[in-house]
Amino acid sequence: MAGLTGIDPFDPTPAIRREYVFGAGGGGGSSPDRPVILVGNKTSAGSETVDVLGEFIVDDADAKARFGARSELYAMYRAYTAVDTDAKVYGICPTESGGSAASVELTVSGDASTTVGWEIHVHGETITYSPAEDDGEQTTAEAIRDELNAHDGGRLQVTATAAIDGAGPDWAVTVTAAQIGPRGDLIIGATANRGIRVKSLGTNAQTLVKATGAYSAGATADDWTAAIAELANSEIYYHALAAHATTTVTATDNGIGEYIDMVRQQGLPAAGKDQRVIFANVGTNAQAVAVAISSACNSALAHCFWQENSDWTPAMLAAHHCAVVRSQEIAYPAANINGYTATDNQIYRVPKPYLKADYPTATEIKTALNNGVSPLAYNGRVYLVRFITTRSLNGAGSNDYKAREGHIPSVVHAYWATFASIYESRRQPNADSDPVGNAMPKSLTQTPSLIRDIHTELIEDFTGDRPQGVYPGPMLKPSAKQEMIDSIDVTYAGGGSFPQSLDLQVVEHNIKTGVKVRETGQSY
Repeated sequence: MAGLTGIDPFDPTPAIRREYVFGAGGGGGSSPDRPVILVGNKTSAGSETVDVLGEFIVDDADAKARFGARSELYAMYRAYTAVDTDAKVYGICPTESGGSAASVELTVSGDASTTVGWEIHVHGETITYSPAEDDGEQTTAEAIRDELNAHDGGRLQVTATAAIDGAGPDWAVTVTAAQIGPRGDLIIGATANRGIRVKSLGTNAQTLVKATGAYSAGATADDWTAAIAELANSEIYYHALAAHATTTVTATDNGIGEYIDMVRQQGLPAAGKDQRVIFANVGTNAQAVAVAISSACNSALAHCFWQENSDWTPAMLAAHHCAVVRSQEIAYPAANINGYTATDNQIYRVPKPYLKADYPTATEIKTALNNGVSPLAYNGRVYLVRFITTRSLNGAGSNDYKAREGHIPSVVHAYWATFASIYESRRQPNADSDPVGNAMPKSLTQTPSLIRDIHTELIEDFTGDRPQGVYPGPMLKPSAKQEMIDSIDVTYAGGGSFPQSLDLQVVEHNIKTGVKVRETGQSY
């Protein structure tokens, strides 16, 4: 039997360790409450210390006070708790870069001839403003400034100022992202139809225009290295990231790639932590794929959700989908959330893209799924096409164009957590080989057969109708029950060590149905 990766079989340190080998076939355990960490920026209004993992977030007021009302992290918390209010949620704030924040001007020209105004759209929020007749540029600009700053109780992820535009008579409302760096570009937008948008509601001599020529891009991405190092000392199951990338990521990129590599390293037997990473991409299909197929991103422990040019930030999308995944997997670790959308029983608030051109095509959906990206589509309402992991490369590092369902790590982690708990409760102080013949093991003595019995019981349970007496259906493939039982291999290696392995087959989701209907009536 092969040993565990990174573990010396002669290491004298007592331990119960596991190693997962996902996708091995042809094609410490996790806490049962599966806590969550949201990783994103705070503003100066927040009291939280950067790069330090503090106590869990008590409620909305606590999140607002610690991270700031306009912060990326507070927006993540609100997006998360819109779906799941039962989780223990933590937050950590990487140090903001020393760069600049994205900004753009909304130009007010002329005096109002009617009370017809405008809609201003900002990261999924809509502000409607109507001027009074004869209002001048200054009056309208200052009123729009105040509307932006006060909207949603001061929670927009932007701030606004108003000033005369050059020599006048026009006035400009300068809208600036609340957070420094390139992620602010996704809120502000370099073009009229991206980021902040202005829509006229009718005819008025006074105009409000997004002056894309006065756009200033955010500069300098954050370095997440210190926050990642801090989190390497913790064990939290779901990690929702604000970070965004549009090109290949690496294990030393100070962002997504480095974060996933940390979770991968912490998941090895030496640390034994069960953790998963959730992030989002709002770039093009090609950009989302470039990130997902990076070797540093290719992992059964990571999930990339994609909606091109979303009105929501990547941070909000990541947090919202993290809540969807956790709320479903807590109720049933093998939950099928493919096709998830807003229904009477499901809260899903992701807005559709503004431009129809940004709805994914059938070809783009297929490309995304072939390359480890979970796409969002629109058919009258936004829905999650399929939930998969970012692992699209096989053991040889080649793309085999097989989508790995997102519930696979959830079920395997649930199995390990249950086994570890049962084994700890039944663990005997002495160790030996199985007695010869049918003799029972001696009292206080652990043997391979006793461990094999635990695995057999668990496989029987996890392939049954109600695993653990709690879950609504099987989590391991029922038809493969005997095959899994037959794969159990436990030996006694001497020195108090019980090497063991087994092959699990996670329950398969119902994702496709093909029906051919033939009309065979007589012609007439």
